[in-house]
Amino acid sequence: MNENKDSRYNLVVVLLIISIFANLWFNSGQTRELKNQIQNLNSKINSLSNQLANIDYEIEAAQDQANNLVNFFDYGFASINMDEKSVSVEVKADLKETQPGSEIYLSISDEADNITRYRLDPVEGLSYRTELDLGIFSNYAVNVIEDYNGSLRQLNTDSYMISLGEQFEFSRLSQRRNETGTNSKSIYFNIHFEVNALGLDELEMASATFVLEDRQSRATEGIIFQEDIIDQLMLYDDLTDEDKTKVMAGELLIDRPRGFGFGTSAVAEELAVEEMVMEKQEGLDKSLYSLLVDTSETKYYIFQKVFIYDEYPNLNLKEGAESIHGYIQLEFKDGAELRLY
Repeated sequence: MNENKDSRYNLVVVLLIISIFANLWFNSGQTRELKNQIQNLNSKINSLSNQLANIDYEIEAAQDQANNLVNFFDYGFASINMDEKSVSVEVKADLKETQPGSEIYLSISDEADNITRYRLDPVEGLSYRTELDLGIFSNYAVNVIEDYNGSLRQLNTDSYMISLGEQFEFSRLSQRRNETGTNSKSIYFNIHFEVNALGLDELEMASATFVLEDRQSRATEGIIFQEDIIDQLMLYDDLTDEDKTKVMAGELLIDRPRGFGFGTSAVAEELAVEEMVMEKQEGLDKSLYSLLVDTSETKYYIFQKVFIYDEYPNLNLKEGAESIHGYIQLEFKDGAELRLY
């Protein structure tokens, strides 16, 4: 009798255990399904938020476009006045609408917030243009203003930028090649660069220093060698046609001992060598936004140097060749300092 009771009791326990596990499995499945539903819902909410953000952006862009009454704005370089250090800029603006009898101006502010107004002359219909002189070394914010009986209205929503200073700083020095090679006996450097001084003496180079740094050295700033190289720079225009061809092919023109050539083991980091255009460009080219369209004063320089390890034993060039880096530090007569890596 007791055995039957124990059997029934054990059966009940087993059934309870099965029931508990069944409920857990069932609830676990529901939990997973609920989690999946929540994840899907969050995904839909994020997608909807992105769509709303895009709609807000499109609405804002449409409002800006509707409020912007300038249909087209452009400027082009006309000429440079070397004595005044200014550039003549031709500006053209096409408007969507104006009030009858109103006058249109350009409001130009420099980096010191000095504001100057220039009258835009009507050309045809709603097209206007003017020519103005701006300093080479400054950047300007430009707005188109309508003056209707003394009531002023800005026709553009965002200021236009004429960044002459930035364009000049970007264009005055251009690196064309930076090449380094090593072999068992030496290391060489082959660096090409252009300087456009616009014919102004104060924008010419004052000094050039070649610097070797060991990036693993504990010396001051890692500098292990430096020398003045202004007299070692080769001017492309002074080379023979044969040497020009060699230079453009990346060959070294400087003397080096026999047996100190560089083969395929040389490691080179090259920048594209662009074809140099030395002819002076006349007149206004509206497709060019840079004031430096006149390349007649551009000078192409080449610096090449070979360090023979045995001649510089204190520099440990052979052991540290992988961490050795060379660059040129240039100083100009106007005080600007620029570096060619």
